[in-house]
Amino acid sequence: PFISSGVATDHSPLILLAGGTVQLAEKLKERLEVEVEVLQGDTEEAYFVALHEKLKKTIKENRGMHILLVCENDQYKNYGFVSGLLKTARQEHSKLYVKTLGVDRLSLSKIDTLAEMLEAESLNLEEEVRYINGDRSVKKILPLVVAKEDSGTSVKEGGVYLITGGTGGLGEIFSSHISKKKDAKLILVGRRDKTEVKTLTHENVFYHRCDISQKEEVKTLIKTILDKYGKLNGIIHSAGVVRDSFIQKKSRSEIAAVFQSKIAGIKNIDESTKELDLDFMVLFSSVAGVLGN
Repeated sequence: PFISSGVATDHSPLILLAGGTVQLAEKLKERLEVEVEVLQGDTEEAYFVALHEKLKKTIKENRGMHILLVCENDQYKNYGFVSGLLKTARQEHSKLYVKTLGVDRLSLSKIDTLAEMLEAESLNLEEEVRYINGDRSVKKILPLVVAKEDSGTSVKEGGVYLITGGTGGLGEIFSSHISKKKDAKLILVGRRDKTEVKTLTHENVFYHRCDISQKEEVKTLIKTILDKYGKLNGIIHSAGVVRDSFIQKKSRSEIAAVFQSKIAGIKNIDESTKELDLDFMVLFSSVAGVLGN
């Protein structure tokens, strides 16, 4: 049988299959003698909410739980992004242990290998693990070594650049930097009316009101930029909404507000600029997405 935890035997195991089938979950449940469920959600937000509700219930009941979320390695971007939420839950609830586990395949044909991996992973507390062709690796944070040589990506003289969340803290930093380049044009985007935005002091910095979570507004914005300047060289997506609260108190409306700018927003921007030869597109996320909050 599945060992409940390498640290505490009173922690009930819960295996969540992200992208797996109900049939596979039932077979693993029978094989390992623990709870195995399929974590469902048609969208990123629905999937996130489904996990959030399970964590909320566990914390409310003050239960000891060892949660293993399992997804296929090539689907990690679709399912593994909730590792930050799991780590947040771990910080908020001392009786919770969490793990995000990547595997080659979630299929009945690989059930023997999968069962062995799950049993092995119940014995340690590394929070992000993956297996590729049987080789186990653990995700760790290391210092970034920045190359000294020119990467070839830079702000050009006369270039045209779009900054979402342009009137926020990050937007101001990058506006100040880019506006130093000769004849560079800056288009700042936000949801406020122009009358609510503080005076734009540089002659080549312009503000447009646009809700980037709305596809048609983004399409109109990009068309306006191309019609006026004939090009768009780079995009900095620094828009974001902060709705910090404990898991037990966080509402679906708060989750939706954050997802609108970070996920719907970047999808709309990407779709509206997919035919353009951009020099760069820079995206921002909170470090809480990596470390928990």
